[in-house]
Amino acid sequence: MLIRLLSAALAAGFLAAVLVTGLELALTSPLIIAAERYETQATPGSAAAVAPMPDRLPIVLAHAGHDHDSKAAPEWQPGAGLPRMLFTGLATLVGGIGYALLLGAVML
Repeated sequence: MLIRLLSAALAAGFLAAVLVTGLELALTSPLIIAAERYETQATPGSAAAVAPMPDRLPIVLAHAGHDHDSKAAPEWQPGAGLPRMLFTGLATLVGGIGYALLLGAVML
């Protein structure tokens, strides 16, 4: 009985992951890519300091003059295109199978 439950959970998780991966690649990934393209654009004058007005409290910008160019090693990211799609699919597959196994454990 346990083997049948595990195989059913693996099959259901795999099928759900295939469906969700297709939806993610069609609907969500273009939005994420557009947002990353927007974030990496240079914004002129973004670090400009704001002079406080004498009759009000001073405005303090938390990120004024803040620079993200550190000497630390850059984080690993999957390459654009096929590697990114494969890692998205793999992460969805692991999540789908894990969720199916949790539902199977509740049934026991």
